[in-house]
Amino acid sequence: MLVCQKYSTGPTDVAAVMWTIPNLVTFLRILLLPVFLWRIWHNDFHWALIIFFAAGISHGLDGLLARRLNQFSKFGEKLDPIADKLMLVTSFIVLAIPGRGYEPIPLWVTATVIARDILILLVALIVIAVSSFNRFRPSIYGKISTVIQIGMILIFVIFQAFKLEISGLLLFCYIVTVSITVFSGLHYIAHLRLLMAEHRKEQV
Repeated sequence: MLVCQKYSTGPTDVAAVMWTIPNLVTFLRILLLPVFLWRIWHNDFHWALIIFFAAGISHGLDGLLARRLNQFSKFGEKLDPIADKLMLVTSFIVLAIPGRGYEPIPLWVTATVIARDILILLVALIVIAVSSFNRFRPSIYGKISTVIQIGMILIFVIFQAFKLEISGLLLFCYIVTVSITVFSGLHYIAHLRLLMAEHRKEQV
């Protein structure tokens, strides 16, 4: 069932929340992921590039539709970043596998991206275990980091699709990606402390 309703206080119909048009678009992005990875595994980077662009369009489209149709939901807010993380983490892992007929993404880049997400997840689990705080919100630098990582994957796929040989540019992209990834991870710890301080003030 598709609904054109704004959910602001917690919907009672879970199915209605899940199957809004914006969430369907996000689900489509998740379904494109195995196709994208399959094309990469077979070194078909032209099709991988097309699929990646389609996923990127869906990323902007779900937010636009949510605003235009007033179909905001807590479920959609959580699903969208999950779809992004699935795309990014699996892409970095697959593209870092050696012996695929191209120079892979360096392991130190992939390891940094994954370690940052694991660190944040562990911190969040610890906070939940020792306190009543559960209002985790992304920081601006976390969003920038996601955009940079998506751009890194896009540039890499373009390089492989068109057989470009500008290794210096790729190295620069690797360094920028790792730098903003590390910074955003450290910044999120400070960001989380501020969120928890605000939460404690509200509880007084």
